[in-house]
Amino acid sequence: MTLSEIQKELEKTWTLESYSEEFKAGKLPYRDFDHALKHVMKATGKLVSMVEEADHGGESFPAQRVANYIADLVICGIRLASKHPYGQIDIESAVMARIREKADVPKGG
Repeated sequence: MTLSEIQKELEKTWTLESYSEEFKAGKLPYRDFDHALKHVMKATGKLVSMVEEADHGGESFPAQRVANYIADLVICGIRLASKHPYGQIDIESAVMARIREKADVPKGG
């Protein structure tokens, strides 16, 4: 499944059923963007805590927990692209452009 396909699937399946009435009543155009960003921060915080524990001789990196948090980062990144306040971002094109930019890959390559 491509990132674009995941983005389309999330748009169909992500509902607000489990959200509070206060959240659903919010009318700010960046409400969903902000919410996804907070979940990025939560997943990042969990990963940072694992690294910090490892630095102090604690628990290593349990593969399933790490995989879950990395998946959360990807899902929420896609959600951020879908809920950009000024219009949806094509996440697959954005990721490929960024890889090319970071890796200094020519556009035709």
